[in-house]
Amino acid sequence: MTASRHIPFSGPAGLEALPALRDGPRRPDWFLALAHGAGASMTSEFMSVLAGALAAEGIAVLRFDFPFTASGRKAPDRAPVLEAAWVAVIDYVTAHRGDARVAVGGKSMGGRIATQVLAGEHLASDVPEAAVMFGYPLHPPGKPDRLRDSHLAGVGVPVLFLQGDRDALGRIDLIQQAVSRMNRRSPQHAELHVIEDANHDFAVPKRAGRSRADVVAELASVTAQWLRSL
Repeated sequence: MTASRHIPFSGPAGLEALPALRDGPRRPDWFLALAHGAGASMTSEFMSVLAGALAAEGIAVLRFDFPFTASGRKAPDRAPVLEAAWVAVIDYVTAHRGDARVAVGGKSMGGRIATQVLAGEHLASDVPEAAVMFGYPLHPPGKPDRLRDSHLAGVGVPVLFLQGDRDALGRIDLIQQAVSRMNRRSPQHAELHVIEDANHDFAVPKRAGRSRADVVAELASVTAQWLRSL
């Protein structure tokens, strides 16, 4: 069952709260805060199906809209606003988690901003305890020399990267190198799970012999198993 939530937030254009949706069990072992990417909201097909699949695995999910989406704007907010939104979400989840452990994650930009928050000085507690990246945007399309990884070594919690091997924003060999650099700092700090034939949106061609729903089920299953292994 999906339930509406409102996360207190003092932001641009008089915004006082971020809209959010909660899925999953009432007393979970893990509570995952989940952010959307730059081009879609929390109610996009991918976000909705992923939240449902994670809930079916026993993970509670709180997905939310960034301020620009909540305000009906298409252009993403600047990084400080996106990071402030993430801090507000983490504070909310921490206050409402019960006995659950907390993880953060997101699709593309939503996940990248989460790692920036974790690597910065925004948080005053030991929550969250893990991060999950669904298609990390390591570089712009066709520009693998412009890496967005300089902060990753400063992320202080284990990170799971779920990446399609046809992702134009995250060449697999470069993702693998980023994971290796993170693990040199702290062994087993980062892990990569490659989704065969999937692109940045986790769509797969017909020749793959499976549907996008199958891919999302794999994403949810791998995420749940990884979280429970921590």
